[in-house]
Amino acid sequence: MSRLQAKLGSRIRELRDLAGVSREEYAAKVRLSSRRIASIELGKGWPRPDALERIAKSFGLEVRDLFDFSAPRILPRKSL
Repeated sequence: MSRLQAKLGSRIRELRDLAGVSREEYAAKVRLSSRRIASIELGKGWPRPDALERIAKSFGLEVRDLFDFSAPRILPRKSL
């Protein structure tokens, strides 16, 4: 697992938790399996580009916002 993978996974889980959505509900929303979401959140896998775009959009963010680790934590602009 790379450090970037771990940071991205942590960021996605934090945003999902802030939105108050379970892993299963979120997986359905972004059209991935809950097992795949768990793998991404644990930093054990990378989302494909199309999935990464769906993840960002689900939080009302741009893909680049998911990788801006120096910025303060971003709250979703819209609910899931």
